[in-house]
Amino acid sequence: MNKKKWFLLPIFIVVIEGLGYLSAVLSGDVGKKYAALELPPLAPPGKVFGIVWPILYLLLAISLYLVVTSRRAERRLAVRPFIAAMALNFIWSPLFFGLGLFWAAALVIILMDFVTAMTLRAFARVKAASAWLLAPYLLWLLFATYLNISIAMLN
Repeated sequence: MNKKKWFLLPIFIVVIEGLGYLSAVLSGDVGKKYAALELPPLAPPGKVFGIVWPILYLLLAISLYLVVTSRRAERRLAVRPFIAAMALNFIWSPLFFGLGLFWAAALVIILMDFVTAMTLRAFARVKAASAWLLAPYLLWLLFATYLNISIAMLN
């Protein structure tokens, strides 16, 4: 692989981590708002999110990198649902924490689950490792969907 392609990896990492950070900033004081919510069983302490999300964003960036740098023709089509999933990811936190629209956020996260599953399937056709790197994100999203719906019901 040439140097130009390796240069893409840190760019993807910075962009995806940056989008996650910007989404959090647009959401206000997420930690304070989370602590004020009535939480369902299995809800983790707020500080867990600050550890998990950067790791998941890193895995997303590496997964995207593997697809984009692949020589497979399907890579262009595979990137489309990824972009849609990232757009949904970006708006979820401001909806949920920033605006307190728990049910609207629930609809967004359910859509995000489906689009991420489509992305995982599309990435698997291009490079299996990229799909495996998406799997923890999808699992976390499913858990977050449980949290979102439960919080919407409780608050």
